[in-house]
Amino acid sequence: MKQDLRALMRQEKPQKLQMPEGHDKKFVKKLETAFSNETVQKKRNWLQWSIAANIALLIGLGILYLFDSNPKITPTISEDTKQQVVEAHEDNDRISLGDLSPELAKIEDYYTQQIQMELVSLESTDAYRDLVKNSMDRLAELDKEYDLLIDELNQYGPNQKLINALIQNSQWKLDLVRKLSDKLMQLSTSSKNEQLTHQL
Repeated sequence: MKQDLRALMRQEKPQKLQMPEGHDKKFVKKLETAFSNETVQKKRNWLQWSIAANIALLIGLGILYLFDSNPKITPTISEDTKQQVVEAHEDNDRISLGDLSPELAKIEDYYTQQIQMELVSLESTDAYRDLVKNSMDRLAELDKEYDLLIDELNQYGPNQKLINALIQNSQWKLDLVRKLSDKLMQLSTSSKNEQLTHQL
């Protein structure tokens, strides 16, 4: 079955292949349509649309930046409020963060309510008593620090640094309670999963 390729090539008669008539014209016509003004116009349209999309994206980001959903509240403390703090200190009354302005009262109420709701929703068992005790000890430390800050507020009067420290302390307390709640939920779920696997 082996055949010599040279012998086969010699036996084969060369054929003259010719292009059909008008082939050159058809080829030139296809080239012209491929690179016509329509194709260039389509590329320009794509460029224009991409520029418009980028501009729309920048405008959208600018609007989001301007209308941030979590704006920084910088309450203004009037001279009357400062005078009330001084008078309260002289009368041995205690002023809290919420007494300084309506905005600060809302902030103080928000954190107090959120912390109370998280504490009420905690489901503690004997298995996690140490974790809860450690978190409650840390919460008590944060409460003491808050009380010291309130004492400073009453003694020296309100200033932005002190107000920010009071708000940050409240944020830390809420974060601590939320982390505790999440950890207890995670541990509870993992122990339930372990019980299910042991049963199977």
